[in-house]
Amino acid sequence: MSDHGHDGSQHGSGRPDTPSPRSEIGGPAGGTPEDYRRSTAALRRRVLHLSNELRQATRRADEATDLNRERICSLKSHELMCTNQGREIGRYRAEVNRLREERDTLQAFLESDRVMGMDPPSAAPEISALETQIADLNRDLDRRLGEIRHLQAHIDDLTQDRGNLESTIHHLASEMSQAGGEILDLQQANRDLDRSREDAESTLSATEESLRRTRSELDRVEAELLLSRSDRTDRGSSGPDLQPQPADPQPTGPTQADLDQVVRDRDTLRDQTRARDAEILSAQQTLRSTSPSPSRPQKKRSVPVEVDDGSMEEEDASEFDLGGGSTGGRSPSADQTSFPPSKDVDSSQPSGEVIEVRSGSGAEEEEEEENAEVADDLYEAQTLMGISQFRSEARRRDHASPQCRSVGGSGGSPGGSDGSNSDAGSGDQGNGSGPTGGSGLANPPPGRQPLRITFEKSRSFGH
Repeated sequence: MSDHGHDGSQHGSGRPDTPSPRSEIGGPAGGTPEDYRRSTAALRRRVLHLSNELRQATRRADEATDLNRERICSLKSHELMCTNQGREIGRYRAEVNRLREERDTLQAFLESDRVMGMDPPSAAPEISALETQIADLNRDLDRRLGEIRHLQAHIDDLTQDRGNLESTIHHLASEMSQAGGEILDLQQANRDLDRSREDAESTLSATEESLRRTRSELDRVEAELLLSRSDRTDRGSSGPDLQPQPADPQPTGPTQADLDQVVRDRDTLRDQTRARDAEILSAQQTLRSTSPSPSRPQKKRSVPVEVDDGSMEEEDASEFDLGGGSTGGRSPSADQTSFPPSKDVDSSQPSGEVIEVRSGSGAEEEEEEENAEVADDLYEAQTLMGISQFRSEARRRDHASPQCRSVGGSGGSPGGSDGSNSDAGSGDQGNGSGPTGGSGLANPPPGRQPLRITFEKSRSFGH
């Protein structure tokens, strides 16, 4: 039993100490999301390993406790047995002493009789029986003393085993406390990582909401521009005013300050949109690195395409005539403006048709971003042109002379009143005799079709 106890104590205390993971709990300071993800996986593996060790240590401690309890019970039983044997030995000793006293009394009586000259009586049978009984009691006493010495040695072994088991229990308890502290630290680190991920998700949600509001504002401004242009066109295409009106000042084109303001607004909105896109991309990369990323569905992007065979130089010459050139002091309407197709857009598509650009995850991501940038640039350019042409037409209509309007209305053909239908492709109906049609819109140069600008944005934003 003592050897077993020593083996158990050596097994409990001789286990190699595992390195403390406290240096791994904090994770890499200022690391990337991938480092945080690897640190989280390592911490989880460490928690599982420590949990298994804790269960094994608990099981060993329970076994040692059971063995110690059994040995303590055996020790108590042996101690009780020793006590009983001691009491019996004391009784035997008292009996031996009594018998010895009787023997001494008889011997003294015999000696006194011998001194007095009397013949010694024959040995009484009682004395022989007493001597025999005394010899038996002495042998029994020696045997019991041997048993007591053996029990005392066994009690000493049990006491030593109990000390070894107590030291093993203390060692296992300290290991359990250390493992519990490490598990608590790892759980706290996991909670910190979860909070960091939740903060990243909230930041991403706020960024997406801000981007959505910005794009909603852009769409609202675009709708207001389209409605205002439609109202201006309707008022300009109404019946000519035949009443004499005082002469208005000479028509003036859009000033450079107006164009600069439009460009600044456009650049500001573009910078805000790109900043929001960058923030959303960064937050999404953080989320994908800290949590299992599901398979991303394919996204559809549609780019409005208009057929145009002109160049940007010709449009600058015919549409941004700030000094009142060959169009009779009027710049063409925003409905007659278009752009050459981008290099990423198929120019063989019919006018107004939407081309869908599909992009998936992996190797097509770069091409998808390039197509998105091309579509954004095309849309921004169309918006800028629409705003500029709208302001130019508004100023020219506000400052146009009523006499000029009446002359233009009478000199044109019946199609002059249809000049506002340039969106429907009826630009060749306004064949007036003057430099402008009935509505004041300039005719396209010979050999060119009227240009159209379409404010469409069917590309879905967001990820």
